[in-house]
Amino acid sequence: MLGQFSPVEPYSALSTPPPWSPAHLLQPFRFRSRTEPIDWRRLSALDVERVERDMDVDVLQNFITTVTFCAVEGERCPNCRGPADPSLIKLLRMSQLSTEYLLHCQDLLSSQLSGLEERLQAALALVQRGEEQRAELEKNLQEAKQENRRRKKLIATQQLLLQASANNYHK
Repeated sequence: MLGQFSPVEPYSALSTPPPWSPAHLLQPFRFRSRTEPIDWRRLSALDVERVERDMDVDVLQNFITTVTFCAVEGERCPNCRGPADPSLIKLLRMSQLSTEYLLHCQDLLSSQLSGLEERLQAALALVQRGEEQRAELEKNLQEAKQENRRRKKLIATQQLLLQASANNYHK
């Protein structure tokens, strides 16, 4: 996908594709059939202004399947029983298709986010292990430097002793 980050490690043919790649989409997007019945009583009891004012997402979630997948063709006005306006039906159908596609995108993005979160956790664990190894190597380096200083002092002391004993021997 354009604009996406490339993976740090290349994927082999045997590994699973990254969650943001087109290969991750096993099933191509298709619109579902509209078979949900319209619950006119429940719909007429709904206060849309209150939902909008209170930003009641729970009510939206409860109605999303019904609204998105209800069969609107052949619906009649519940009051006069006359046919619904074709332009209004067309508007509702386009809204249904848009909502269904957005639900698909939401699921896809959620799946991608889960995959990326897993990769992030793995990368953070790798960084943590690297930091631990770096700290251990730094500790070993400091110990080696101290041992090196100690041995240099020991060698210098031994050289002084050897020179002193050699000078005493020649006198």
